[in-house]
Amino acid sequence: MIVRDEQERIARCLAAAKPFVDEIVVVDTGSRDDTVAIARSFGARIVNFPWCDDFAAARNASIDAASGDWLLFLDADEVLSKGAGTELRRMLQRKRTLGAYIPLRDEGDGAPKIITLLFRAVRRRKDIRWRYRLHEQLLPDAIRIAKAEGLVFETLSGEIRHDGYCTAVMESKGKRARNDRIFEAQLADTPEDPYVLYKFGDSLRSNEATFPRAMELLQRSLTTLKQLPPADCHELTFAGEVCALLALGQLRCGNSVGAAATLDFGERNCRQTGHLAYARGQQCLSVNDAAAALQAFRACATHKNKAMLIPATARVSGLLAKVGEARALIMLGRAPEALVRAREALAADATDPDAMRAAADAALAQGDLRTAVSFAMDALAKNPDNGDAWLCGALVLFRAKLFSKSVDWCNRAATLLADKASAAALLGECWLHLQRTDAAREAFALCPTDPRCVAGLAVVEELEGSSVLTLLQHVAAAERQRMMDNLRSVSATV
Repeated sequence: MIVRDEQERIARCLAAAKPFVDEIVVVDTGSRDDTVAIARSFGARIVNFPWCDDFAAARNASIDAASGDWLLFLDADEVLSKGAGTELRRMLQRKRTLGAYIPLRDEGDGAPKIITLLFRAVRRRKDIRWRYRLHEQLLPDAIRIAKAEGLVFETLSGEIRHDGYCTAVMESKGKRARNDRIFEAQLADTPEDPYVLYKFGDSLRSNEATFPRAMELLQRSLTTLKQLPPADCHELTFAGEVCALLALGQLRCGNSVGAAATLDFGERNCRQTGHLAYARGQQCLSVNDAAAALQAFRACATHKNKAMLIPATARVSGLLAKVGEARALIMLGRAPEALVRAREALAADATDPDAMRAAADAALAQGDLRTAVSFAMDALAKNPDNGDAWLCGALVLFRAKLFSKSVDWCNRAATLLADKASAAALLGECWLHLQRTDAAREAFALCPTDPRCVAGLAVVEELEGSSVLTLLQHVAAAERQRMMDNLRSVSATV
Protein backbone atom coordinates (compact mmCIF):
# COMPACT_ATOMS: atom_id res chain seq x y z
CA MET A 1 0.00 0.00 0.00
CA ILE A 2 0.97 3.64 -0.38
CA VAL A 3 0.30 6.02 2.50
CA ARG A 4 0.78 9.48 3.90
CA ASP A 5 -0.44 10.68 7.31
CA GLU A 6 -2.82 7.76 7.83
CA GLN A 7 -2.33 7.14 11.56
CA GLU A 8 -6.10 7.18 12.14
CA ARG A 9 -6.80 4.33 9.70
CA ILE A 10 -3.74 2.26 8.89
CA ALA A 11 -3.85 -0.01 11.96
CA ARG A 12 -7.41 -1.03 11.14
CA CYS A 13 -6.40 -1.87 7.58
CA LEU A 14 -3.28 -3.86 8.47
CA ALA A 15 -4.96 -5.77 11.30
CA ALA A 16 -7.62 -7.03 8.91
CA ALA A 17 -5.16 -8.01 6.17
CA LYS A 18 -2.29 -9.49 8.23
CA PRO A 19 -3.82 -12.98 8.78
CA PHE A 20 -3.99 -13.54 5.02
CA VAL A 21 -0.66 -12.17 3.74
CA ASP A 22 2.94 -13.31 4.05
CA GLU A 23 4.50 -9.84 3.95
CA ILE A 24 3.40 -6.22 4.17
CA VAL A 25 5.01 -3.49 2.08
CA VAL A 26 4.14 0.12 2.90
CA VAL A 27 5.31 2.90 0.62
CA ASP A 28 5.31 6.13 2.61
CA THR A 29 5.21 9.38 0.64
CA GLY A 30 6.14 11.75 3.45
CA SER A 31 4.09 11.10 6.59
CA ARG A 32 4.52 13.56 9.45
CA ASP A 33 2.47 11.61 11.98
CA ASP A 34 2.81 8.10 13.45
CA THR A 35 1.85 6.23 10.26
CA VAL A 36 5.29 4.67 9.74
CA ALA A 37 5.67 3.61 13.37
CA ILE A 38 2.25 1.95 13.32
CA ALA A 39 3.07 0.14 10.08
CA ARG A 40 6.35 -1.14 11.54
CA SER A 41 4.47 -2.49 14.54
CA PHE A 42 2.71 -4.86 12.10
CA GLY A 43 6.05 -5.99 10.67
CA ALA A 44 5.75 -3.93 7.51
CA ARG A 45 8.68 -3.24 5.22
CA ILE A 46 8.80 0.56 4.77
CA VAL A 47 9.76 2.19 1.47
CA ASN A 48 10.29 5.95 1.54
CA PHE A 49 9.05 7.43 -1.72
CA PRO A 50 9.28 11.19 -2.43
CA TRP A 51 5.82 12.21 -3.64
CA CYS A 52 5.74 13.22 -7.32
CA ASP A 53 1.99 13.50 -8.02
CA ASP A 54 1.96 10.00 -9.49
CA PHE A 55 0.04 7.20 -7.78
CA ALA A 56 1.11 4.63 -10.39
CA ALA A 57 4.77 5.35 -9.73
CA ALA A 58 4.26 4.92 -6.00
CA ARG A 59 2.35 1.67 -6.44
CA ASN A 60 5.02 0.35 -8.78
CA ALA A 61 7.58 1.08 -6.06
CA SER A 62 5.60 -1.25 -3.81
CA ILE A 63 5.72 -3.96 -6.49
CA ASP A 64 9.49 -3.57 -6.73
CA ALA A 65 9.85 -3.97 -2.96
CA ALA A 66 7.64 -7.08 -2.71
CA SER A 67 8.99 -10.61 -2.88
CA GLY A 68 5.86 -12.78 -3.11
CA ASP A 69 4.37 -14.49 -6.15
CA TRP A 70 1.02 -12.74 -5.66
CA LEU A 71 0.22 -9.10 -4.90
CA LEU A 72 -2.77 -7.63 -3.05
CA PHE A 73 -3.16 -3.85 -3.14
CA LEU A 74 -5.02 -2.00 -0.38
CA ASP A 75 -5.32 1.61 0.75
CA ALA A 76 -5.19 2.71 4.37
CA ASP A 77 -8.88 3.66 4.32
CA GLU A 78 -9.89 0.13 3.28
CA VAL A 79 -10.61 -3.00 5.32
CA LEU A 80 -10.32 -6.48 3.81
CA SER A 81 -13.10 -8.80 4.96
CA LYS A 82 -12.33 -12.26 6.32
CA GLY A 83 -14.31 -13.77 3.48
CA ALA A 84 -12.24 -12.01 0.85
CA GLY A 85 -9.00 -12.96 2.59
CA THR A 86 -9.97 -16.62 2.73
CA GLU A 87 -10.96 -16.62 -0.95
CA LEU A 88 -7.65 -15.02 -1.92
CA ARG A 89 -5.64 -17.75 -0.17
CA ARG A 90 -7.60 -20.44 -2.00
CA MET A 91 -7.19 -18.67 -5.33
CA LEU A 92 -3.40 -18.84 -5.17
CA GLN A 93 -3.47 -22.53 -6.11
CA ARG A 94 -5.31 -22.05 -9.42
CA LYS A 95 -2.74 -22.01 -12.22
CA ARG A 96 -4.92 -20.36 -14.88
CA THR A 97 -5.89 -17.44 -12.66
CA LEU A 98 -3.99 -14.23 -13.35
CA GLY A 99 -5.83 -11.96 -10.94
CA ALA A 100 -9.06 -11.12 -9.20
CA TYR A 101 -11.73 -8.46 -8.93
CA ILE A 102 -12.66 -7.71 -5.33
CA PRO A 103 -15.96 -5.95 -4.53
CA LEU A 104 -15.34 -2.63 -2.79
CA ARG A 105 -18.20 -1.20 -0.75
CA ASP A 106 -18.15 2.58 -0.29
CA GLU A 107 -19.31 3.88 3.08
CA GLY A 108 -19.44 7.29 4.78
CA ASP A 109 -21.49 10.47 4.47
CA GLY A 110 -19.98 11.54 1.16
CA ALA A 111 -19.73 8.07 -0.39
CA PRO A 112 -21.63 7.03 -3.53
CA LYS A 113 -23.06 4.02 -1.59
CA ILE A 114 -22.24 1.45 -4.22
CA ILE A 115 -20.27 -1.73 -4.72
CA THR A 116 -17.53 -1.49 -7.32
CA LEU A 117 -15.46 -4.37 -8.66
CA LEU A 118 -11.80 -3.41 -8.42
CA PHE A 119 -8.90 -5.39 -9.85
CA ARG A 120 -6.70 -5.54 -6.76
CA ALA A 121 -5.03 -8.99 -6.69
CA VAL A 122 -2.64 -10.17 -9.40
CA ARG A 123 0.30 -12.51 -9.99
CA ARG A 124 3.62 -10.74 -9.63
CA ARG A 125 5.10 -10.38 -13.12
CA LYS A 126 7.56 -7.94 -14.60
CA ASP A 127 5.16 -7.12 -17.44
CA ILE A 128 2.29 -6.06 -15.18
CA ARG A 129 2.63 -2.51 -13.91
CA TRP A 130 0.38 0.28 -12.75
CA ARG A 131 -0.48 3.03 -15.24
CA TYR A 132 -1.78 6.61 -14.86
CA ARG A 133 -0.88 9.22 -12.29
CA LEU A 134 -4.43 9.24 -10.86
CA HIS A 135 -7.13 6.53 -10.83
CA GLU A 136 -4.25 4.20 -11.61
CA GLN A 137 -4.92 0.91 -13.36
CA LEU A 138 -3.38 -2.58 -13.56
CA LEU A 139 -5.96 -3.86 -16.02
CA PRO A 140 -4.43 -2.67 -19.31
CA ASP A 141 -1.39 -4.93 -18.84
CA ALA A 142 -3.37 -7.73 -17.19
CA ILE A 143 -5.99 -7.89 -19.97
CA ARG A 144 -3.30 -8.00 -22.65
CA ILE A 145 -1.47 -10.86 -20.93
CA ALA A 146 -4.64 -12.81 -20.14
CA LYS A 147 -5.64 -12.73 -23.80
CA ALA A 148 -2.21 -13.75 -25.05
CA GLU A 149 -1.75 -16.62 -22.58
CA GLY A 150 -5.31 -17.87 -22.07
CA LEU A 151 -5.46 -16.84 -18.41
CA VAL A 152 -8.57 -15.80 -16.49
CA PHE A 153 -9.73 -13.34 -13.86
CA GLU A 154 -11.86 -14.32 -10.88
CA THR A 155 -14.44 -12.28 -9.00
CA LEU A 156 -14.53 -12.71 -5.23
CA SER A 157 -17.71 -12.67 -3.18
CA GLY A 158 -15.96 -11.30 -0.08
CA GLU A 159 -15.40 -7.54 -0.11
CA ILE A 160 -13.30 -4.58 0.92
CA ARG A 161 -14.95 -1.77 2.89
CA HIS A 162 -13.89 1.78 2.01
CA ASP A 163 -14.65 5.08 3.76
CA GLY A 164 -12.09 7.45 2.23
CA TYR A 165 -14.70 9.47 0.38
CA CYS A 166 -16.56 10.67 3.45
CA THR A 167 -16.88 14.45 3.37
CA ALA A 168 -14.57 15.09 6.31
CA VAL A 169 -11.73 13.07 4.79
CA MET A 170 -12.10 14.65 1.36
CA GLU A 171 -12.00 18.15 2.82
CA SER A 172 -9.23 17.54 5.35
CA LYS A 173 -6.92 16.07 2.77
CA GLY A 174 -7.77 18.53 -0.02
CA LYS A 175 -8.29 15.63 -2.39
CA ARG A 176 -10.29 17.54 -4.97
CA ALA A 177 -7.68 20.23 -5.57
CA ARG A 178 -4.93 17.60 -5.60
CA ASN A 179 -6.83 15.47 -8.11
CA ASP A 180 -7.33 18.38 -10.51
CA ARG A 181 -3.60 19.10 -10.42
CA ILE A 182 -2.67 15.49 -11.13
CA PHE A 183 -5.26 15.17 -13.88
CA GLU A 184 -3.72 18.12 -15.70
CA ALA A 185 -0.27 16.50 -15.51
CA GLN A 186 -1.59 13.16 -16.75
CA LEU A 187 -3.44 14.81 -19.61
CA ALA A 188 -0.21 16.48 -20.67
CA ASP A 189 1.48 13.05 -20.64
CA THR A 190 -1.26 11.19 -22.55
CA PRO A 191 -3.51 13.76 -24.26
CA GLU A 192 -5.57 11.24 -26.26
CA ASP A 193 -5.87 8.35 -23.83
CA PRO A 194 -9.64 7.62 -23.64
CA TYR A 195 -9.50 6.55 -19.98
CA VAL A 196 -7.72 9.74 -18.88
CA LEU A 197 -10.09 11.91 -20.90
CA TYR A 198 -13.08 10.09 -19.39
CA LYS A 199 -11.93 10.33 -15.76
CA PHE A 200 -10.97 13.99 -16.01
CA GLY A 201 -14.19 14.85 -17.81
CA ASP A 202 -16.23 13.00 -15.20
CA SER A 203 -14.53 14.96 -12.41
CA LEU A 204 -15.37 18.31 -14.03
CA ARG A 205 -18.93 17.80 -15.27
CA SER A 206 -20.82 18.61 -12.04
CA ASN A 207 -19.45 22.16 -11.83
CA GLU A 208 -21.19 24.73 -14.06
CA ALA A 209 -17.94 26.61 -14.65
CA THR A 210 -16.03 23.51 -15.78
CA PHE A 211 -18.91 21.75 -17.57
CA PRO A 212 -17.90 22.94 -21.08
CA ARG A 213 -14.43 21.52 -20.64
CA ALA A 214 -15.87 18.29 -19.28
CA MET A 215 -17.93 17.92 -22.44
CA GLU A 216 -14.89 18.56 -24.61
CA LEU A 217 -12.89 15.88 -22.78
CA LEU A 218 -15.71 13.31 -22.92
CA GLN A 219 -16.20 13.99 -26.64
CA ARG A 220 -12.49 13.44 -27.24
CA SER A 221 -12.68 10.20 -25.29
CA LEU A 222 -15.56 8.98 -27.43
CA THR A 223 -13.76 9.99 -30.63
CA THR A 224 -10.80 7.87 -29.57
CA LEU A 225 -13.04 4.93 -28.67
CA LYS A 226 -14.64 5.05 -32.11
CA GLN A 227 -11.24 4.52 -33.69
CA LEU A 228 -10.76 1.19 -31.88
CA PRO A 229 -11.90 -2.21 -33.19
CA PRO A 230 -15.36 -2.97 -31.71
CA ALA A 231 -14.04 -5.92 -29.69
CA ASP A 232 -11.37 -3.73 -28.08
CA CYS A 233 -13.90 -1.03 -27.27
CA HIS A 234 -16.18 -3.59 -25.62
CA GLU A 235 -13.27 -4.81 -23.49
CA LEU A 236 -12.78 -1.35 -21.97
CA THR A 237 -15.05 -1.38 -18.94
CA PHE A 238 -15.39 2.42 -18.89
CA ALA A 239 -16.50 2.87 -22.52
CA GLY A 240 -20.22 2.67 -21.79
CA GLU A 241 -19.87 5.24 -19.04
CA VAL A 242 -18.21 7.66 -21.48
CA CYS A 243 -21.26 7.37 -23.73
CA ALA A 244 -23.71 7.76 -20.83
CA LEU A 245 -22.04 10.86 -19.38
CA LEU A 246 -21.56 12.50 -22.77
CA ALA A 247 -25.17 11.82 -23.79
CA LEU A 248 -26.51 13.26 -20.52
CA GLY A 249 -24.37 16.34 -21.08
CA GLN A 250 -25.65 16.67 -24.64
CA LEU A 251 -29.23 16.49 -23.35
CA ARG A 252 -28.38 19.18 -20.82
CA CYS A 253 -27.35 21.34 -23.79
CA GLY A 254 -30.57 20.56 -25.68
CA ASN A 255 -28.84 18.31 -28.22
CA SER A 256 -31.15 15.28 -28.29
CA VAL A 257 -29.98 14.23 -31.76
CA GLY A 258 -26.36 14.14 -30.64
CA ALA A 259 -27.30 12.25 -27.48
CA ALA A 260 -29.18 9.64 -29.52
CA ALA A 261 -26.15 9.08 -31.77
CA THR A 262 -23.84 8.78 -28.75
CA LEU A 263 -26.12 6.23 -27.11
CA ASP A 264 -26.51 4.26 -30.35
CA PHE A 265 -22.74 3.80 -30.40
CA GLY A 266 -22.65 2.85 -26.74
CA GLU A 267 -25.38 0.26 -27.07
CA ARG A 268 -23.72 -1.31 -30.11
CA ASN A 269 -20.12 -1.34 -28.92
CA CYS A 270 -19.93 -1.14 -25.11
CA ARG A 271 -20.85 -3.20 -22.10
CA GLN A 272 -24.36 -2.39 -20.98
CA THR A 273 -24.62 -0.51 -17.70
CA GLY A 274 -27.36 1.03 -15.61
CA HIS A 275 -26.10 4.50 -16.44
CA LEU A 276 -26.25 3.81 -20.18
CA ALA A 277 -29.87 2.63 -19.85
CA TYR A 278 -30.71 5.68 -17.71
CA ALA A 279 -29.26 8.05 -20.30
CA ARG A 280 -31.31 6.33 -23.02
CA GLY A 281 -34.43 6.82 -20.92
CA GLN A 282 -33.71 10.53 -20.58
CA GLN A 283 -33.07 10.85 -24.31
CA CYS A 284 -36.37 9.14 -25.09
CA LEU A 285 -38.20 11.49 -22.72
CA SER A 286 -36.63 14.45 -24.54
CA VAL A 287 -38.31 13.37 -27.81
CA ASN A 288 -41.58 12.35 -26.13
CA ASP A 289 -41.08 8.63 -26.76
CA ALA A 290 -42.55 7.62 -23.42
CA ALA A 291 -42.89 3.90 -24.19
CA ALA A 292 -39.20 3.56 -25.06
CA ALA A 293 -38.27 5.69 -22.04
CA LEU A 294 -40.25 3.43 -19.73
CA GLN A 295 -38.48 0.38 -21.13
CA ALA A 296 -35.06 2.02 -20.69
CA PHE A 297 -35.69 3.10 -17.09
CA ARG A 298 -36.88 -0.37 -16.19
CA ALA A 299 -33.72 -1.81 -17.72
CA CYS A 300 -31.75 0.67 -15.63
CA ALA A 301 -33.47 -0.55 -12.46
CA THR A 302 -32.31 -4.13 -13.08
CA HIS A 303 -28.76 -2.98 -12.29
CA LYS A 304 -29.67 -1.92 -8.75
CA ASN A 305 -27.47 -3.54 -6.07
CA LYS A 306 -25.27 -5.22 -8.65
CA ALA A 307 -21.52 -4.86 -8.27
CA MET A 308 -20.26 -2.53 -10.99
CA LEU A 309 -17.01 -2.25 -12.89
CA ILE A 310 -17.51 1.52 -13.16
CA PRO A 311 -18.76 3.36 -10.05
CA ALA A 312 -21.82 5.18 -11.37
CA THR A 313 -23.79 6.31 -8.37
CA ALA A 314 -26.32 3.86 -6.99
CA ARG A 315 -28.86 6.68 -7.13
CA VAL A 316 -29.06 6.16 -10.91
CA SER A 317 -30.29 2.56 -10.84
CA GLY A 318 -32.33 3.12 -7.69
CA LEU A 319 -34.12 6.39 -7.02
CA LEU A 320 -33.58 8.03 -10.42
CA ALA A 321 -34.73 4.96 -12.35
CA LYS A 322 -38.03 5.13 -10.45
CA VAL A 323 -38.29 8.87 -11.10
CA GLY A 324 -37.71 8.21 -14.78
CA GLU A 325 -40.41 5.55 -14.80
CA ALA A 326 -42.79 8.03 -13.17
CA ARG A 327 -42.02 10.66 -15.82
CA ALA A 328 -42.65 8.17 -18.62
CA LEU A 329 -45.88 6.94 -17.06
CA ILE A 330 -47.18 10.52 -16.74
CA MET A 331 -46.52 11.04 -20.45
CA LEU A 332 -48.38 7.79 -21.18
CA GLY A 333 -51.43 9.02 -19.26
CA ARG A 334 -50.89 6.54 -16.43
CA ALA A 335 -50.66 9.05 -13.60
CA PRO A 336 -51.80 6.71 -10.77
CA GLU A 337 -48.97 4.27 -11.61
CA ALA A 338 -46.59 7.20 -11.89
CA LEU A 339 -47.49 8.35 -8.39
CA VAL A 340 -46.76 4.85 -7.05
CA ARG A 341 -43.28 4.92 -8.60
CA ALA A 342 -42.60 8.43 -7.36
CA ARG A 343 -43.65 7.49 -3.84
CA GLU A 344 -41.23 4.54 -4.01
CA ALA A 345 -38.48 6.99 -4.90
CA LEU A 346 -39.49 9.25 -2.00
CA ALA A 347 -39.35 6.24 0.32
CA ALA A 348 -35.64 6.03 -0.48
CA ASP A 349 -35.12 9.77 0.16
CA ALA A 350 -38.09 11.90 1.23
CA THR A 351 -36.24 15.15 0.48
CA ASP A 352 -34.79 14.26 -2.93
CA PRO A 353 -35.74 17.09 -5.31
CA ASP A 354 -36.20 14.85 -8.37
CA ALA A 355 -38.47 12.48 -6.48
CA MET A 356 -40.48 15.36 -4.98
CA ARG A 357 -41.06 16.92 -8.39
CA ALA A 358 -42.04 13.63 -10.01
CA ALA A 359 -44.53 12.91 -7.23
CA ALA A 360 -45.96 16.42 -7.47
CA ASP A 361 -46.30 16.17 -11.26
CA ALA A 362 -48.05 12.79 -10.96
CA ALA A 363 -50.52 14.26 -8.48
CA LEU A 364 -51.10 17.31 -10.68
CA ALA A 365 -51.71 15.02 -13.65
CA GLN A 366 -54.64 13.66 -11.66
CA GLY A 367 -55.86 17.17 -10.83
CA ASP A 368 -54.89 16.79 -7.17
CA LEU A 369 -53.25 20.10 -6.25
CA ARG A 370 -53.46 19.45 -2.52
CA THR A 371 -51.46 16.20 -2.76
CA ALA A 372 -49.00 17.80 -5.17
CA VAL A 373 -48.19 20.59 -2.71
CA SER A 374 -48.05 18.13 0.20
CA PHE A 375 -44.79 16.59 -0.97
CA ALA A 376 -43.01 19.92 -0.61
CA MET A 377 -44.83 20.66 2.65
CA ASP A 378 -43.80 17.30 4.14
CA ALA A 379 -40.15 18.04 3.37
CA LEU A 380 -40.44 21.55 4.81
CA ALA A 381 -41.99 20.19 8.01
CA LYS A 382 -38.72 18.31 8.56
CA ASN A 383 -36.51 21.18 7.46
CA PRO A 384 -37.96 24.67 6.85
CA ASP A 385 -34.74 25.71 5.13
CA ASN A 386 -34.91 23.02 2.44
CA GLY A 387 -34.46 25.13 -0.69
CA ASP A 388 -35.29 22.21 -2.98
CA ALA A 389 -38.66 21.79 -1.25
CA TRP A 390 -39.45 25.48 -1.68
CA LEU A 391 -38.56 25.21 -5.36
CA CYS A 392 -40.70 22.09 -5.74
CA GLY A 393 -43.66 23.93 -4.22
CA ALA A 394 -43.02 26.86 -6.53
CA LEU A 395 -43.12 24.54 -9.55
CA VAL A 396 -46.40 23.01 -8.40
CA LEU A 397 -47.99 26.42 -7.98
CA PHE A 398 -46.62 27.57 -11.34
CA ARG A 399 -48.07 24.55 -13.13
CA ALA A 400 -51.37 25.19 -11.36
CA LYS A 401 -51.19 28.73 -12.83
CA LEU A 402 -51.02 30.26 -9.36
CA PHE A 403 -48.24 32.59 -10.42
CA SER A 404 -48.43 35.15 -7.62
CA LYS A 405 -48.12 32.45 -4.97
CA SER A 406 -45.31 30.78 -6.93
CA VAL A 407 -43.35 34.06 -6.81
CA ASP A 408 -43.23 33.92 -3.01
CA TRP A 409 -41.99 30.32 -3.03
CA CYS A 410 -39.41 31.11 -5.73
CA ASN A 411 -38.03 34.00 -3.72
CA ARG A 412 -37.68 31.78 -0.67
CA ALA A 413 -35.95 29.07 -2.72
CA ALA A 414 -33.53 31.59 -4.20
CA THR A 415 -32.41 32.70 -0.72
CA LEU A 416 -31.66 29.11 0.32
CA LEU A 417 -30.21 27.40 -2.74
CA ALA A 418 -26.51 27.66 -3.53
CA ASP A 419 -27.31 27.26 -7.23
CA LYS A 420 -29.99 29.89 -7.83
CA ALA A 421 -30.43 29.29 -11.57
CA SER A 422 -33.58 27.15 -11.40
CA ALA A 423 -35.28 29.48 -8.92
CA ALA A 424 -34.30 32.56 -10.94
CA ALA A 425 -35.57 31.07 -14.19
CA LEU A 426 -38.90 30.04 -12.66
CA LEU A 427 -39.29 33.39 -10.91
CA GLY A 428 -38.74 35.16 -14.21
CA GLU A 429 -41.40 33.03 -15.89
CA CYS A 430 -43.86 33.79 -13.11
CA TRP A 431 -43.34 37.51 -13.65
CA LEU A 432 -43.80 37.04 -17.41
CA HIS A 433 -47.19 35.46 -16.82
CA LEU A 434 -48.06 38.29 -14.46
CA GLN A 435 -47.12 40.73 -17.29
CA ARG A 436 -44.30 42.24 -15.23
CA THR A 437 -41.50 42.27 -17.79
CA ASP A 438 -39.42 44.60 -15.64
CA ALA A 439 -39.46 42.13 -12.74
CA ALA A 440 -38.93 39.24 -15.15
CA ARG A 441 -35.80 40.90 -16.55
CA GLU A 442 -34.47 41.41 -13.03
CA ALA A 443 -35.08 37.77 -12.12
CA PHE A 444 -33.48 36.38 -15.26
CA ALA A 445 -30.49 38.67 -14.79
CA LEU A 446 -29.69 36.89 -11.51
CA CYS A 447 -28.12 34.06 -13.56
CA PRO A 448 -27.35 35.58 -16.97
CA THR A 449 -25.29 32.61 -18.22
CA ASP A 450 -27.90 29.96 -17.45
CA PRO A 451 -29.61 28.85 -20.71
CA ARG A 452 -33.10 29.24 -19.22
CA CYS A 453 -32.34 32.74 -18.02
CA VAL A 454 -30.71 33.62 -21.36
CA ALA A 455 -33.91 32.46 -23.04
CA GLY A 456 -35.99 34.44 -20.57
CA LEU A 457 -34.07 37.62 -21.28
CA ALA A 458 -34.65 37.03 -25.00
CA VAL A 459 -38.38 36.68 -24.37
CA VAL A 460 -38.38 39.94 -22.41
CA GLU A 461 -36.58 41.70 -25.26
CA GLU A 462 -39.04 40.29 -27.79
CA LEU A 463 -42.08 41.26 -25.74
CA GLU A 464 -40.68 44.78 -25.48
CA GLY A 465 -40.32 45.04 -29.25
CA SER A 466 -36.78 43.90 -30.03
CA SER A 467 -35.11 40.54 -30.57
CA VAL A 468 -31.79 39.00 -29.65
CA LEU A 469 -32.52 35.60 -31.12
CA THR A 470 -29.40 35.71 -33.28
CA LEU A 471 -27.38 35.71 -30.07
CA LEU A 472 -29.06 32.63 -28.63
CA GLN A 473 -27.47 29.22 -28.53
CA HIS A 474 -29.61 26.28 -29.63
CA VAL A 475 -30.62 25.29 -26.10
CA ALA A 476 -31.57 28.83 -25.18
CA ALA A 477 -33.59 29.20 -28.38
CA ALA A 478 -35.52 26.04 -27.52
CA GLU A 479 -36.17 27.36 -24.01
CA ARG A 480 -37.31 30.68 -25.44
CA GLN A 481 -39.81 28.89 -27.72
CA ARG A 482 -41.13 26.85 -24.78
CA MET A 483 -41.66 30.00 -22.73
CA MET A 484 -43.42 31.77 -25.57
CA ASP A 485 -45.67 28.77 -26.25
CA ASN A 486 -46.51 28.57 -22.56
CA LEU A 487 -47.36 32.25 -22.42
CA ARG A 488 -49.66 31.94 -25.44
CA SER A 489 -51.29 28.80 -24.04
CA VAL A 490 -52.04 30.38 -20.67
CA SER A 491 -53.31 33.59 -22.32
CA ALA A 492 -55.68 31.56 -24.48
CA THR A 493 -57.24 29.90 -21.45
CA VAL A 494 -57.71 33.04 -19.38
